[in-house]
Amino acid sequence: MKRPKKKRVRPLSKKALTLFREAILNFERGNLEASLELAEKAVYVSQNHPETLAFLGGLYLEIGSVSRGLECLKEAHLKDIKNLALKKRLADAYCLSRDYKNAISLYQGLVSIETENSSLLINFGVALAGLGKTDEASEILRRFMSGPQQPLENILNLALLAKQLGENEKFIFFLREAILIDPNQGEVFYNLAISKKFSKTDGDLVVIEKAKERSVPDSESHMFFSFALSKVYEDCGFVDAAMVNLNQANLQWRKKIKYNAEIDTKISVKIAEVFSSDFLAIDRPQGPRDTSVTPIFIVGMPRSGTTLVEQIISSHSKVFGCGELSLLQTLAADLKIDQFFLKKQGLKLTFPDSILKLTSIQLQELGQNYLSQLPEGSSNYVYITDKMPSNFRLLGFIRLILPNAIIIHCRRSPLDTCFSCYSTYFPYGQRFSYDFQELGRYYKGYNNLMSHWRRNFGKSILDLDYEKLIENTKEETERLLSFCGLPWENQCLDFYKSKRHVETASSLQVRQPIYKTSVSRWLKFKPYLGPLIDELGPLAGS
Repeated sequence: MKRPKKKRVRPLSKKALTLFREAILNFERGNLEASLELAEKAVYVSQNHPETLAFLGGLYLEIGSVSRGLECLKEAHLKDIKNLALKKRLADAYCLSRDYKNAISLYQGLVSIETENSSLLINFGVALAGLGKTDEASEILRRFMSGPQQPLENILNLALLAKQLGENEKFIFFLREAILIDPNQGEVFYNLAISKKFSKTDGDLVVIEKAKERSVPDSESHMFFSFALSKVYEDCGFVDAAMVNLNQANLQWRKKIKYNAEIDTKISVKIAEVFSSDFLAIDRPQGPRDTSVTPIFIVGMPRSGTTLVEQIISSHSKVFGCGELSLLQTLAADLKIDQFFLKKQGLKLTFPDSILKLTSIQLQELGQNYLSQLPEGSSNYVYITDKMPSNFRLLGFIRLILPNAIIIHCRRSPLDTCFSCYSTYFPYGQRFSYDFQELGRYYKGYNNLMSHWRRNFGKSILDLDYEKLIENTKEETERLLSFCGLPWENQCLDFYKSKRHVETASSLQVRQPIYKTSVSRWLKFKPYLGPLIDELGPLAGS
């Protein structure tokens, strides 16, 4: 019997190879837009060759389009399944998209082949932490605490792993290791700045100032140094210097990203129009077949207390904290709905219009689809939390596909919320955060949409105020648990002792007991907040 011939990857045609090389050249020169255009042409001309697909996927990841990048890498991997480098890139992309289950599946195979590959093992640890397997992830972290010197990239990933596991001392240890290798990495100093409280006599203050002076103006490192110094100077009480650096950082980053506030405003208005009172009042069959787990959606603006609320709830014995899941937004995206249902009908509508064409049975299937993709380990719990803040846009969608879901809306002073966003570097998303007027416009759109949901859903949404939670933690936690149908458990007040994996910008804060220093923080910066206050209008005083 003849063995089947191995399917070989065909070489690129001359035209495709030329386009591919030009795309790489433009990327190396920093011209992402031209590189993306050329890469897309190379993929088309090469008829989806795995090499061009993988490069295009990498570009999409570079510009923050994670879902597109992942789709390209998945297709490339299917076409060249034995390519280990491609398999690793796909595993890393799964990690980036927080699909840790698929990431772990790939990493396990890779680690078994490349047993001495430290980079693979560390990334495997990050994925394990993401899936809640903190003991296994911690074991990997311990292995590298006393091992041989690692390359800079590995050390930075070890620092990330330590941060996600709440190991702040180890986090700082690896940051200092990274600084010894390269004292000019702005992002490392930014992470150091947010990891501890600074005083005027702190030796790190001068080190960061000198490092910023050495950095190239308009470089990404320079931006990170500005964010770092804004935090350090605020800790030391140098409000003017803090604001100068904060404005520098935001202005520099805003120049590098694409964002259109008008589009965001139109999306919020459109969602309210589609999910009208009449549409939401239509009687439909109740929910998906699987009722063994109840989702708790925690929504609101970024920096409004969503991470704190999830940490409190997920400390309960009946609750599994999933963090910020992209599942719901993926289901709502036009691509997924089109592929799942609408293309069969010859329709090409985008969300939210596409929702109008779905039947009750199809909506139930979407709910079942969401539940079937929850992280491994969640099936042992009665409740799960999904704390993607921007799901506030999808509350109507949630009510249609998961009518029994619980919705918690986190609120915080508009000025504290917006200024906290402005003070934070977000590695992905939240592109409205780097300009005061855009921040104000986004907040108004969010506030208007939440008012719409409140008019339609009333008391089925719990509004939880950050300030009240900080001031009266026990009473507000009791109210929160009662709304979710959960009995009281004392460990919910000891949420900061939890070892669960946390990825968000608040990952270090939620490892500490409740503190009040973030309440009315905006007041000391009030002279600089005119554009934000003007844009918010009456909301600024609420």
